[in-house]
Amino acid sequence: MSELFPIFLKLRGLDALVVGGGAMAAVRVKQLLKAGARVTVISPEICHEIEDAAGDGPVSLVRRQFESGDLSPGYFLVVGATDNPEVQKAVAAEACFRGQQNLLVPLYPAAAHDWFCCFGHFATFNSIVPS
Repeated sequence: MSELFPIFLKLRGLDALVVGGGAMAAVRVKQLLKAGARVTVISPEICHEIEDAAGDGPVSLVRRQFESGDLSPGYFLVVGATDNPEVQKAVAAEACFRGQQNLLVPLYPAAAHDWFCCFGHFATFNSIVPS
């Protein structure tokens, strides 16, 4: 694996796409909302956690399969969060086809499919530091 450069992103007001509607997608949606992003979720099935999160922030739910052309609106961040390698590959191929490989296109699970990942997700912790 190549060297990684640590980076933090200001996502407030930026558009993010999450492809997937299960548990991992729900985690990513909540993280993106916490960072202030406007989130679109594309998945034929969407879990209750994502539906609940849609009430907490700017979330658009698109109940269908990912299709060619879904990246054309120009999302700043695209997260593939499915357990289907074929869908993950389609998301990565669409991003590269549209010249969006310079954008951040994390695909999950990174460890299993390193060859089409631009970067990996790291655990985030909310800690309380005594004053």
